[in-house]
Amino acid sequence: MVTAVAGGRAKSRRLAEALVMRPGVLTDGRSPAPRAVGDLLIELRKAGASAIASFSRRTTTEQSAHK
Repeated sequence: MVTAVAGGRAKSRRLAEALVMRPGVLTDGRSPAPRAVGDLLIELRKAGASAIASFSRRTTTEQSAHK
């Protein structure tokens, strides 16, 4: 699933870096989180994961617009 969500090398690298720097983002969903993390959380939730943070693309987009 991670490979499918992460896509290319750049996005995979951003996802890996974000998770190494702050693995808790998977359970707390707090910002800052790259879009790749949000995409992963959304797909994990669709697959039935329940011990992860809720995350929406809208929130990610709104946060990006304010930076």
